[in-house]
Amino acid sequence: MNQNGQLELRHLLMGMRKDCKEILEYEREKDTSHIVYELKRSFNLNSAIVIYKNQLIITGGEKYQRNREATKYTYRFHMKIDPITNNLQLQLDSHFPNLQMNRSMHSAFVLNDHLFVMFGNQTGYEYYDLIKNPKQFTYKDFNEYLQFTRPLILPSEPAQDKNEQEIIILGENQFKKTRTKTLQFYKMQINLQNQGEDKVPSIYIEEYIQGPQMVCNFHQNYPQQYYYQTTNEWLIMNEKGENCILDLKNHQVNYLNSRHPKEQQE
Repeated sequence: MNQNGQLELRHLLMGMRKDCKEILEYEREKDTSHIVYELKRSFNLNSAIVIYKNQLIITGGEKYQRNREATKYTYRFHMKIDPITNNLQLQLDSHFPNLQMNRSMHSAFVLNDHLFVMFGNQTGYEYYDLIKNPKQFTYKDFNEYLQFTRPLILPSEPAQDKNEQEIIILGENQFKKTRTKTLQFYKMQINLQNQGEDKVPSIYIEEYIQGPQMVCNFHQNYPQQYYYQTTNEWLIMNEKGENCILDLKNHQVNYLNSRHPKEQQE
């Protein structure tokens, strides 16, 4: 958000090469970049990045080592725009806690001011209240064995109750692997219930439909989805560049070789 209280689109680059410690801002108009922050250690592989309001949050990932060890490391930065230079500034939150469990190839998202970190190399999930800022993350197990590697997590239609939200999971449940790579469609219902002064989530996940045969991994840190509000459809792209249309109205997943058909007609 700029000095006038308006949202601005900014481009940040990080983890571009091995042992990279810098976070850079890319200026599209000038086709140049400059360093806005330098970490004490290099970025991890297979971390998950979330933007929430004026916060940049990075969770987990693997060290650049031969055994690719997963980590608990987290970063939270508060972002603001310098009124003189108009450059983005990042302020590190030194009190933001690490995860409870080492995690990589996972997903992270925010629901009702709560950060959720789940899947990847762990079978449970963690959550954190971004308003109350407790001293640590809370870890919980799912009610059943679920394990996705680099799934794509999307919001379904907006819920009337902000404490109840339906989420769509696209990926392949590692516990139910088949001989072919079949994209599986799951629905995840998250209910945040008051317990004293805190909100505690209860999560229910069920398999809904199966999509086409394709690579079922998605990179959260890359642009991989676009929502068409008029048709209530998502255009999604996996890590191999294969495209699918997710039709929320008819609950279908259709494989595409190229762009959205509505764009091809233009």
